[in-house]
Amino acid sequence: MNLHFGLHMLGWSFSFSFFLVFLLSQGFTPIEAILTFPLMLALRMLFRPIILYAAPRFGLNKTILAGLFFCMCQYTFMARVKGVDVYFVGFCLTQALADIFYWTSFHSIFAIVGDNAHRGKQVGVREALSTSACILSPIIGGWLLDHVGPHITYGIAAACELVAIIPLLGLPTILVPKKSPTKILKDGWSAVTLFGTDGWIYTGFSLTWAIVLFGGAGQGFTAYGGALTLAGLVSVLGGVTLGRFLDKGHGRRAVIMSAVLLALAILLRATAQPTLVSVYAVAMASALVTASYNPTLMTALYTVMNKAQSPFHLVFLMEYGWDIGGISGGLTCAALLYFGAPIGFAIAVALVAVPLQAVLLHRYYKRSAAES
Repeated sequence: MNLHFGLHMLGWSFSFSFFLVFLLSQGFTPIEAILTFPLMLALRMLFRPIILYAAPRFGLNKTILAGLFFCMCQYTFMARVKGVDVYFVGFCLTQALADIFYWTSFHSIFAIVGDNAHRGKQVGVREALSTSACILSPIIGGWLLDHVGPHITYGIAAACELVAIIPLLGLPTILVPKKSPTKILKDGWSAVTLFGTDGWIYTGFSLTWAIVLFGGAGQGFTAYGGALTLAGLVSVLGGVTLGRFLDKGHGRRAVIMSAVLLALAILLRATAQPTLVSVYAVAMASALVTASYNPTLMTALYTVMNKAQSPFHLVFLMEYGWDIGGISGGLTCAALLYFGAPIGFAIAVALVAVPLQAVLLHRYYKRSAAES
């Protein structure tokens, strides 16, 4: 699964990592580009019940392949977007379907086949492979967008998704229950809320920050991709190191460290100046958060999923939590910009969810330490 995820993220870094700034280059205003994200999440929420029918009938090993197919379709539409046109509609629809089939299936499979005793290391290795795949591909993808255009660039991204199918071919059929176990929401409410904080944080910390980064890079895809590449170099080893730290029972200390680093990184991004030197320096400094944030969060969530009566149904509900967080965060960022607030205020919106996330994670690792 980790090899597959690295290949999938290779395609993502060629394409979807440029999604917001590509829309800006096609004439979208910053507010319009940000609002595209809540729109796609709303479509995800609307169509997500489809997978409740598909996964029990065909198995998670088939639904994740459907997700990769829709990933390839979304790149085809994305390359042709020139504004709010039929290709934009097609992109939003296929992107929503790709996320529904891919992420629900991937998180469920990773939770089911993983080993809780080494969960931190497994997540750390996954993040390291993902980041390694993303080191050179953003600057290459940016150069291709600048010099050969979106059709070839997104065609390469689609080819990466096709290759990412190969490691999945050996997966056994993984069927899930047709009916959700009783009390699944009650037992998993904290996980749903925790994933929702991640959605909220993403809209300010990553999505809105991309606008500042693109502006500081002179609205050039190569310079923008270069910043992502430098950030990847900084964070590539940290995830594995922290994952082992978590497996040794230091989760609560990792939570505090991650929350402090995240808050500082948000403030750095919120106060960054729109110059090339400034955004590059901030991108590299705040990349340390990726090394601490994802293993700390996802180790807890995957362990909770694994212990659930039905990991699939818990993931299904958690994805709704992420969408609610992302929609509310995205609308808040767009509203702030609409009423004339500096873009740094919209980035700082991410701070709102950091304390709640830290409390929930601290409770999880405290309980986990008591049980071991």
